[in-house]
Amino acid sequence: MLDRRPRLVFRPIDIPDLVAGVRSASELDLPIAVRGGGHSVAGHAMPDGGFVIDLSRWRSAMVDPERQVAEAQGGCLLMDLDVATSAHGLAAPSGTFLDTGIGGLTLGGGISHIVASEGFACDALTGAQLVTADGRIVEVDDATQPDLLWALRGGGGNFGIVTRFRYRLTRIGPMYAGGLVFRGATADVLARLFTLDRDAPDALVLKANVWSEVDGSPIAKVNVAWRGEHDAGEAAIKELTSHPALVEANLRPMSWLQLQALNTPWPHGLR
Repeated sequence: MLDRRPRLVFRPIDIPDLVAGVRSASELDLPIAVRGGGHSVAGHAMPDGGFVIDLSRWRSAMVDPERQVAEAQGGCLLMDLDVATSAHGLAAPSGTFLDTGIGGLTLGGGISHIVASEGFACDALTGAQLVTADGRIVEVDDATQPDLLWALRGGGGNFGIVTRFRYRLTRIGPMYAGGLVFRGATADVLARLFTLDRDAPDALVLKANVWSEVDGSPIAKVNVAWRGEHDAGEAAIKELTSHPALVEANLRPMSWLQLQALNTPWPHGLR
């Protein structure tokens, strides 16, 4: 568990307020950390003796369905972005937990249920507004700051405080998703999974977790996300569902928003 005590937690109300806070931290020679969703398991948002800029109130997300573009404030959670985009039949490749902050997710890469067809969350980033360490406001896109945009795409949060993200969106239709649980023969299950994943179409995304039960029995759980109709999804994973070690299958057709809500948010304190 992390036990850190920042010197100050600052909740700016707008951009001028944020700029003033950044300049104050610089004058006091305090290290600055940014808290978006507070989802960092490494505790990057809570440095000892630091100046924490808490963007948790900055949660507005807007969508231009014609241009298939979304703009979201730096404190947005994944749920804010998903609800806004799914209302128009659109999605941003992002993450898999609704309570994840989009800031750390995007700046760190971001793996989603459509990563095979759309890339990482950072690949969909087309622009941003950020405040630099000296308090300057910078608009970033391919035309004005191409090198900085490249750096923001997975390079982490050390280039400035991103106050607004702009994402390229994709049309999203029905999904077929859920989990498969296998008991025993995990090596063979994983071998099948790797072969299937290597040759599968980009509509299929597979993720595996392996652990041992109390009695020592090896368990493998495979999370499945198929972008398309359920019959095609069933055919795509037949090599897994026909395995004799399969003991539980929980797969069903669902919407994008239902899929995004499958992973239950963690209670605060279990970060």
